[in-house]
Amino acid sequence: QTRVRQPGRRHLLPLGIAVLTRSTVRAGNTGKILGLGNGAFLGLAIAGSPKDEAKWILGLSSVGSIALGEIGFQLQKKKTFTTSQIEMIRHYGFLGPLIGLAGVTAVSSNSTNAAGAAMLAGGVAGLVIGNHVGKKYDYTRGDVDAVRNLTLISAGIGFTAITGSFNNNNANGLILIPTVTSIVGTVWAQRAIKGAHLTDKQGSTLNLSTGGAALVGLGIVVLAGSSSSAVNIGIPTGLALITHQLLLHNFKMKNLEMSLRGSSTSKGHNNFKLAIQVTPESYFLNQKISVKEYSPSSFSSVQNPLVKIKLTF
Repeated sequence: QTRVRQPGRRHLLPLGIAVLTRSTVRAGNTGKILGLGNGAFLGLAIAGSPKDEAKWILGLSSVGSIALGEIGFQLQKKKTFTTSQIEMIRHYGFLGPLIGLAGVTAVSSNSTNAAGAAMLAGGVAGLVIGNHVGKKYDYTRGDVDAVRNLTLISAGIGFTAITGSFNNNNANGLILIPTVTSIVGTVWAQRAIKGAHLTDKQGSTLNLSTGGAALVGLGIVVLAGSSSSAVNIGIPTGLALITHQLLLHNFKMKNLEMSLRGSSTSKGHNNFKLAIQVTPESYFLNQKISVKEYSPSSFSSVQNPLVKIKLTF
């Protein structure tokens, strides 16, 4: 038997029974969601006729969800993935199929099989890319929330740019613009978030705040009675972007400051505090000091400092 310790009580678990962790459940749920989508895409790709699509989609989405969910759960029990990999796989697993669908739309293809194949290819590519990106840097769940937000905002910027051209007959290719801006936003966010190490609470705050800013922008355009699609999308997107950048900068500086002060709970790290005090009045006091022999050594021993730096360990 294996002894499991919890505050104030002890339990005995039979050998071979794993204790569920948050990352294990997260990996399993991620597999279920992405398996559901990719299974549906596969069913859409191989369906022979429109009347068979529902049968193939329903059947393969169920199989895919069960299979990928179990694979993710079993692998994470062995600590195969880090939190960064799980969250990035989740992000790119959603982004990939949308990029694939945009590609099919851009070439004006009406084939549902082609759409299913493109989204499936995007989904598989998203799993691979997300896993690779998650390995290169230790993103927290809060970090990925910030990345996901900026991806959506960047897509909104792209839609703002093309919204006035949708009435044209040959405007399908323009859908690639928001696709490109969403990719650029993702890469931009991944670079900007490094070093921030946002907590789950900070990530949730960022989600709610950017969403709230977008709703405020939507309320503004409704009250203004604007008939321009670009304005209706652009103002909520712009407010969301400003809110995102302000909060991200604030959280990042706060976390960096806490790290500088040695707030890490790891053993062996000593806390220290840096204090800086500027006293411009010392300049006028120094002017009144009279010394018998003007030399740097004699003058520096009696003058008042303009800047005081105190480092406490």
